[in-house]
Amino acid sequence: MKLFNTKSGLIIRKENNFYLIKENWDLFTNDDNLYDKMEKITLEEDPVGDGKKIIESELKAPVGSQELWASGVTYMRSKVG
Repeated sequence: MKLFNTKSGLIIRKENNFYLIKENWDLFTNDDNLYDKMEKITLEEDPVGDGKKIIESELKAPVGSQELWASGVTYMRSKVG
């Protein structure tokens, strides 16, 4: 199962099915039970037919308003950068 951030909303891909949900990236992904939440959506919602097209044309970075830090550097060096 994969989660994509797109201009149209979040898309969950499970096997060959795509599920479009209108949720805030930060609020949705900041969940200790994210996998279970995604699984529940795929069981309760109907898949969308154009999910693959949406991903290909509207894909956004998998981030929201959270801070991003460089990998492999110290806190101070990352803060200065």
